Order: sequence, then structure tokens, then C-alpha cells
Amino acid sequence: METVVVIREPCRFDALAWIHRAEARAIARELGAPLVTWSGALPAGRPLLRLSDPFMRRVVRGLGGDYCGPGAEALERCYDKHEASRTVAAGGLDTPETMLADSPKLPDAPFVLKPRRGSDSIGVRIASAVPAAARNADHLVQSRIVGRLFEAHRRRV
Repeated sequence: METVVVIREPCRFDALAWIHRAEARAIARELGAPLVTWSGALPAGRPLLRLSDPFMRRVVRGLGGDYCGPGAEALERCYDKHEASRTVAAGGLDTPETMLADSPKLPDAPFVLKPRRGSDSIGVRIASAVPAAARNADHLVQSRIVGRLFEAHRRRV
């Protein structure tokens, strides 16, 4: 059986990079696996990529080797929240009404405004209008869904 090697991204000044570097350290510790910083090539063993999404997209596009993690096509599909929402809805699951932020018809305010691509809830906010800078295909608007858990918490506060 091959040894799992956890790959983290190089140190850089980026919040996502630091979050994912910490996760890579925790995973390596839990698995008792070596922790290696990405150097441009896959190391020997069974590489498990634990990289921030933007960095992971760049790395995976150039990989031809075998590694633990999503393939480039799956990663792109999931990283694009608009495409991911359409895929999930097409599979028969309920999703909030989702549209590009430059759509002429938007859901009732307040709604959720978020970057189309990204992760870790960075840039997600509740809004009543779409700012001019976000009225484009790089942002999404979703109807706001308030669940019972939120309502129960709000009543206690």
C-alpha cells in the first residue's frame, strides 16, 4: 500500500492559503502522513492535495499524475456556484432561486449576494440591492431562505 503524502500550498499572504495550510497540517497529523509543500511536481506516494480552491484549480489543470482529490472537470464544475446550483437542481434537489447578478429579474429583497466562484463564504452577504460593481456574471443572487433553526435562535436573542 502506498503512503499518503499531504500536499499544502506554499506560504503566501492570503487568508485562504493560511486556512488550507492549517487544514493540511491537521490532516497530515491525523493520518500520520508526511506534509509536503507543493513544489510543482507530485511527490512519490499517494499525494492528497489540500490546497485553497484558486491554487488547486491551477495545480490540477496541469497535473497528469495520480492524486487524491477531484479531477479538473469536477473541480471547475463545483467551483462555479452557478453551474453547481444548476447541476443540483437538475438532479431533483431543492435549491434557492439562483441567477446571475446582472439578471433583469431578481428575487425579493433581502437576498443573498455572492461571488460566482470562490469558497469559504468569502464575499457572501445579505443584500437588498446589487451594487453596480457586482452587476455582472461574476456574481450570483439567490433567494434568501430562513430555516427553522435560524428562526428559533432569533426568538431566543
